[in-house]
Amino acid sequence: NSQDIVCSLFEKIVKKLVKLKAGSQQDSEYSQLAAKTLSDSLGAARLCALVEYLPSIRDLITEAEFDATQANSIESNLSHWKLVSLLTCFINALLKLDRPMILILDDLQW
Repeated sequence: NSQDIVCSLFEKIVKKLVKLKAGSQQDSEYSQLAAKTLSDSLGAARLCALVEYLPSIRDLITEAEFDATQANSIESNLSHWKLVSLLTCFINALLKLDRPMILILDDLQW
């Protein structure tokens, strides 16, 4: 379905950020900055909620943001609009970084 497609696209973005960790010093620093920006912007509860849809976030943000007690308190199946809201926060956090990003979502009726 469309939700799975959208989440897989965001998962690819996170995986690219994870891959940058092992790159040049500049790439590694960018990956760390992205992790910090996402962590600061989304907060622990939202990160825990997104892990279900974007599991690579755990590889990007390896700190204590993923407290098991918080993960258990998050709804397991987010409503459509809560997921849209989380993904919007995710995009806003990434847009705070210094590299441009083009994201085109066309005719996704979900």
